[in-house]
Amino acid sequence: MRRFIVAMSLGATLLMIALGSVAFAAGTTGSGTDMPAYYDCELFTVNFKQVALDASHSQINTIYEFPQCPWSPTNPTGFKAVLDQIVGGEVESPPKNGFNPLWQLVEVFFDSGCPSEGQVLSGFCSDNAVAETGATCTTPAGGISLTCTGEVVRCAVVGKK
Repeated sequence: MRRFIVAMSLGATLLMIALGSVAFAAGTTGSGTDMPAYYDCELFTVNFKQVALDASHSQINTIYEFPQCPWSPTNPTGFKAVLDQIVGGEVESPPKNGFNPLWQLVEVFFDSGCPSEGQVLSGFCSDNAVAETGATCTTPAGGISLTCTGEVVRCAVVGKK
């Protein structure tokens, strides 16, 4: 009986370690960091990971996040991230824009809270909508404030949603 209890305890411990490492790996690397993001109001899946660079890198794109209206699998009506570029840029016309898989993280805050009409109807599913407000990281405008976090992420576009 004693051997049975020891074997069961050892088995349970090994199972917890195995499950914990699988859950950890799935949450921090590979497809565990996949998330939806908009580019020109078209939904894509991106793979997102913070890297140890600063935002002064010579070629860097911008990814806008909306911490005030966060999207998550449990809050699907929250605002998804918005990319200012994807591989290949804009299809034919205007000419393709440059692309780099490094992105500066910029947080968008609304002066009057999250738009009640949602992300797509309010137009904040495109970097152009953010730019049209005239807001910069130093000057709020158009009802929004931007915070340039200084964080850089590697954000690979892995497919259409």
